[in-house]
Amino acid sequence: MSAILQWLIRRLRPAVGWPVALLALGAALAPSIAATSVAFSLPAGLIGWAGALGLILGADLARPAGWRGWLLLRPVGAALLIVGGGAALLAAAGQSLPPLGLVAQDVVAALDRIRGRVPPDGGVWMSARFLQESLPRLWRSILAAPDAGRAGARLITVAVSVLGAWVGAIALGHAVAAGRPTLGWGMITLAAAGATAILGGGSGSGLLPAVGLILALAAATHAAALRRGWDRDGADYSDEIVPQLAAWGGLLIAMALLGSLAIPSSPPGWLSAWIWRDVALPSGIAAIEAQVQQPRPQPAPADVGLSQLPSLSLGQSLQQGPDGQVALRVSLGAPLAASPWPRYWRARVLDRYTGAGWGSTARVGAPVLPLGDAAGLPGGIAQEVEDLRPIRLTLIGLADILAADADARAERLPDGSLAALSADRVPARYRVLSRPPELAAAAPPDAPPPDMGVLLSLPARLPERVRELARSVAGDAASPYDTALALERYLRGLGYSYRVEPLPAGGDAVDQFLFEMRQGYCTYYASAMAIMARSLGIPARIAVGYAVGGYDPAGGIYTVREADAHAWPELYIGGRWLPFEPTPVRPLPARGGPTSPAPTPPPLLVEPPQPAVARAPWLALGGLVALAALLGAWLLWRRQSSPLARALLRLERRGARAGRPWPAGATLREYGDQLAIDAELITQIEAATYGGRPLSRRQEARLARAIDRFSRAEALRAGAQRQP
Repeated sequence: MSAILQWLIRRLRPAVGWPVALLALGAALAPSIAATSVAFSLPAGLIGWAGALGLILGADLARPAGWRGWLLLRPVGAALLIVGGGAALLAAAGQSLPPLGLVAQDVVAALDRIRGRVPPDGGVWMSARFLQESLPRLWRSILAAPDAGRAGARLITVAVSVLGAWVGAIALGHAVAAGRPTLGWGMITLAAAGATAILGGGSGSGLLPAVGLILALAAATHAAALRRGWDRDGADYSDEIVPQLAAWGGLLIAMALLGSLAIPSSPPGWLSAWIWRDVALPSGIAAIEAQVQQPRPQPAPADVGLSQLPSLSLGQSLQQGPDGQVALRVSLGAPLAASPWPRYWRARVLDRYTGAGWGSTARVGAPVLPLGDAAGLPGGIAQEVEDLRPIRLTLIGLADILAADADARAERLPDGSLAALSADRVPARYRVLSRPPELAAAAPPDAPPPDMGVLLSLPARLPERVRELARSVAGDAASPYDTALALERYLRGLGYSYRVEPLPAGGDAVDQFLFEMRQGYCTYYASAMAIMARSLGIPARIAVGYAVGGYDPAGGIYTVREADAHAWPELYIGGRWLPFEPTPVRPLPARGGPTSPAPTPPPLLVEPPQPAVARAPWLALGGLVALAALLGAWLLWRRQSSPLARALLRLERRGARAGRPWPAGATLREYGDQLAIDAELITQIEAATYGGRPLSRRQEARLARAIDRFSRAEALRAGAQRQP
């Protein structure tokens, strides 16, 4: 393994050497380092990618073009790459690029069309619809940024930081690859890092490492330039002088940065606080010191469980115990009939979205009926519940509960629907009677519309790209029900995770889930579908409770465990509240229209059979990707290796195959004579090796032609030896 690693390091070694290359990468990341200590929440990762990609592009532009036609197009191609890359980075910084989940589903839909399968929505290119929505919004935001307060200031800071990192890294990479001193070329990157720290209102703790990296790179490239100058002039010097120059330069830079940390009010302040802890600072310096902002760690999310609601923060668990712990046993006598909509044991409904979680506007309202008065209710489903949860504050049953035999307060939302049946202590056994919402009679046409104000409200700070994504996914849906199915289908295409990232301070949870995390708990999927539906004018809320669990035919009992704790969205369509299932790990029932009656065949939650996926196209695509990667690696190696290095390598390989390794002490010409190598090739290799000057392009071309002639002769000789 170590030999393979050493071989890779030698093969992938940059032309400027690993120390200079790593220092250049660190300097290119200086703006992203500065972005980690500012008051605004800046996309440090995006700024870092701008620096890294710009460094690679700048280094590539410094290399001579090998194809004459590309040499004419190179200025135009470079301009397109620089301008187009900067525009793409600005769009990403302005939150105007489609999420990866949308792009991935477009790719899958396009492949389905190629294979003759029509996508469910009848078309593809939801990403294009998203860009049609987002790019004009970004342009309007840029124009209005100077007068847009804190949001405008953040947009300006992000744009300056991203574009400065991009342009500065291109200049830095070009200077490093061309062998020029980088102190002047690094000023663009240094200015971008300084602007990020100043405009972002940061303490500057990330600016000091940025300055140190840029200065260290300048010292290293200056030492390398001195060495090249001495070689060119034929001056005699020791090989130890360059490492000594770099070491002393780095030591002076480290001492300067460490000294700045000891000054009162200088960021990050830990050294100055230790030095000046017993000294009373002057009032002016103390005031500056007090304004330095230090990042505060966020507390880890707590597991609240279903019984601690009605306040639910996204990222919290709904379970009250281990996965296998039994939460409910529900006796029905017969399995639930199949339905076009999923079934759940519902505990509570939440309708107020805060940007970080959900609350409830429910108030105590009209109680549910006593169980005896509703026994003959058409469409009712009687359930006997054994509630085994350690904390019981709500009755649980199929939605919607119309009657119960336990004393409980009926909490109702502003539209009159039941949010929960709560009690200080719910009995261990109780009976409820429910009627599925799709079987309830729709409101009369002349009835006053229910109060849907809260159920359509969105936070003022909700990013506009959430609305743009919802419109892109919905497309030209013919009805609210079709829109809901499109949203559900898109969200089920994302990944599911049992471990999620903490929510950002001041950010929106749904926005982070849709555009950054792209995976999470069921609460994220339910919240995302509800908020996207609201942005399209469909009243929506989320419900929490349990999936139906496992059914025992012998006893007619559903056993529900804590692993079945779940959250799902409910949308108001056609005068009824209908449940949906956007969480990908939960199965879907067979679907019908929103007004179709519930079918009666047995079991519920049987996932429809999926069409078999042909493996041949995917294997072919994987093979093409692997072949392209190998071809790209070979072209990169061939471009980085000089004709002289390739010539020497072929000489060594020829000798090894002939059983004549290079003898110790033999000269290049002596070894070439032993192998019967063309004298012209040996002469050119000697001139390039011992001439003391780099080869011109004409000489490189002559050497390349000689190498090709040698390769053809070698192939003919090998073929003749194989013939009997």
